[in-house]
Amino acid sequence: MLFKKGFYTTNMEYLKIPIPIGATPRIVYGNSSITVHFDTTPAKRPLENDDAQETAGDGGVDAEPADADDAHTAKRRRKDDSKVAKVALAERLVEASDSEEDGQAEEEEGQAEEEDVDSDDDNEGDVRVKGKMARKSPNAEQLALARRLVAAPDKPAELTQIFTERYDSLPGDEHIESYRKYIFQIAKGQNSVLSLAQEIDPSIETIKMGEIPALKEHTAKKIAHQQKAEQLVQQTGKVRISDPQGLYNKLLAAAEEVIQATPSPESILLAEDLIAFSLELRQNEACPLKMRNDEHRLSSADFVIENNICTFSGGSKTHDGQPRAPFAKVCLFPNRIMLGLITHVFDNMRPKMSNGVTTAKSLAELKKHGILDHFETITKKFQRRDMRGVGSRFLIALFDDKTKACPELGAIATAQASLGHRHADTTAIYLSYPFVGETPAKIGSIAMEDDKRIVTLY
Repeated sequence: MLFKKGFYTTNMEYLKIPIPIGATPRIVYGNSSITVHFDTTPAKRPLENDDAQETAGDGGVDAEPADADDAHTAKRRRKDDSKVAKVALAERLVEASDSEEDGQAEEEEGQAEEEDVDSDDDNEGDVRVKGKMARKSPNAEQLALARRLVAAPDKPAELTQIFTERYDSLPGDEHIESYRKYIFQIAKGQNSVLSLAQEIDPSIETIKMGEIPALKEHTAKKIAHQQKAEQLVQQTGKVRISDPQGLYNKLLAAAEEVIQATPSPESILLAEDLIAFSLELRQNEACPLKMRNDEHRLSSADFVIENNICTFSGGSKTHDGQPRAPFAKVCLFPNRIMLGLITHVFDNMRPKMSNGVTTAKSLAELKKHGILDHFETITKKFQRRDMRGVGSRFLIALFDDKTKACPELGAIATAQASLGHRHADTTAIYLSYPFVGETPAKIGSIAMEDDKRIVTLY
């Protein structure tokens, strides 16, 4: 096939290949040929609707179904919307919003980074997007739309038409973000119509939805829906925490047990979750299996712990395309335990597992240690990614904050700094875990000295 600018000519032969019953065809593109694999393994789906990668933050997530379902099935799935799904979408929008489209700079870019730590597929059958290995092969509809975009002389007009067709098939402000991701998103480990078109024709430029005048109204509706959903999360909360003191005791006991245990995939997964809690980290920031955008692989050297402050240099999110600068995070566990957890994870690399297996094993460990028993659903069930938000909530509860004249404002500012957020409104979403029962006892205080936070344990 010969491609030239926006047009192409073909000289092709068509082969009709019978598909075995129950199999899923997966296409691998080579330089001069293609290979079709028939996967007869039952398709694995995430445990949660909004946990598409493990979906990973946190931060993780999230777009249209990536398997080769027919259009009717996909449409039926999209119709299965409820209050829980809307609130989950709100959380993802806060964490992964493409808000730069309307001039706002959100701190939680690129949600694909959040929980795409393990992969559901082997490399065989995957496609490469802009030189990076995609998470899985695109579905037939997405690939057909990408080829249509390649052939179109006016790319913005064609993207507008593709979006309009999809929106008209199932209107609703709550669906706009998923349509944007399905068509426009350029993110490591994720397929979109545009990213696949760029794989076919690298000369195609990246176009954001908010840059297309004809879609400005839809972009405005998406942002308004996001803001409304954010308010709902803040008013109602996400997950209720019962007996917070008991929960902290169990988390601390689990951490003590892990650092003395013989490493196993299960113990390492539990250590990852405990690190994410104690340092308010995204799932991929507590696991060395996922490389950052600049190909940096997380290691224990990215965690410098001293006097209950961790200077963290492995942040996965960036505001301007550059790696996040090292920043200070308050530790919820003592130095000795933190160092032991980090050693347990980074000196004993666990094997990659499917996202479904990873999630199941992680939740089983949390259940085994009695941790899951403290989470009650308000608007969504507890997921691994919630450890970051739960840690943030405990951060403002476990310490007397003396960084500002008003302790409440100081606590919010400390949580904001430890999360690495630019805006307090985003931090408020992460604190939407109401306590039921006795507030946990204070374990220390936080003060400011030479513009640095100083932790003193009681």
